[in-house]
Amino acid sequence: MKWDFASVTKWGLDQEGPTGEILFDLAVVELAKRLDGIIETAENLNGYRLAVQITRRGEKLVHCLTGGAGSAKGSSQFIAASTASEVYPVLKDMFPRHSVSRLDACEDYSGEGTWAMLEGMLTKVCARHGVSMAPYGEGHTRPDGSRDKTKGRSWYCGSKASPFRIVLYEKGLENMAKGIPDDATKVRLEVRVRPSSKAKEMVGTYDLKPADLLGFSRWGKDVGEYMGYQELDRIAVGSVWNPNQQEKLILKIVRMFDRGIEEMIREYPPEEIGRMLVEIHKKNRAASDAVKACA
Repeated sequence: MKWDFASVTKWGLDQEGPTGEILFDLAVVELAKRLDGIIETAENLNGYRLAVQITRRGEKLVHCLTGGAGSAKGSSQFIAASTASEVYPVLKDMFPRHSVSRLDACEDYSGEGTWAMLEGMLTKVCARHGVSMAPYGEGHTRPDGSRDKTKGRSWYCGSKASPFRIVLYEKGLENMAKGIPDDATKVRLEVRVRPSSKAKEMVGTYDLKPADLLGFSRWGKDVGEYMGYQELDRIAVGSVWNPNQQEKLILKIVRMFDRGIEEMIREYPPEEIGRMLVEIHKKNRAASDAVKACA
């Protein structure tokens, strides 16, 4: 399998770096360098205030956004669609700790009878686990009952609101309808994972390979066995952590200063970090009070 879509969030990139540059700008420059691309202006999305995109020879590789508001304040988002197989591994290397909004992985199959074979397999698995299947493409049937083979069919397995979904569609016909030469028998099986809000950061810490997404559901593991992926690990994608009030306060600090905290962890033992934070806080408060007293 390969990555087919990735939308990830990194907190704290709106902060200044050691030499005064905004960390988001430094990250985009580094990302463009690694992808051998150029930086261009782009459309603002998802309520973010600033946006750029990285392109290479006219192809859009990744959309980069920052300047979020509300609950997204302090975050930056990176979105890659058809280029995710190249872009997401680079993002994981740059940001070992990130939040995952959505990850897709896919496998393409071709040959006569491929659609019927995969459709039959998914029907059996979904029936066994009580998973819904929604067909798309009924309109591709002519009045005489024959099918318009220039248009592809699709099956959406799993609820639209579910964090785990599998989509089966005729990718070859989809491409040919867009004027892109392709094999008319090509069928794509796509796994889509949208972690719950409480699981996004946890999923971002996993060292995932594309096939691992099948392990985000019990019925997904069954599909994986049909595809030849045996003994996949079961991975939680729902609510895996419900921070208490104290943890929520600390989480705000971690999100704002993630990079600085990582540097401190590399340099000092945990107990020393705590001692230094308390000491510097006291000094900063004393200096602030002194300025107010002189005002």
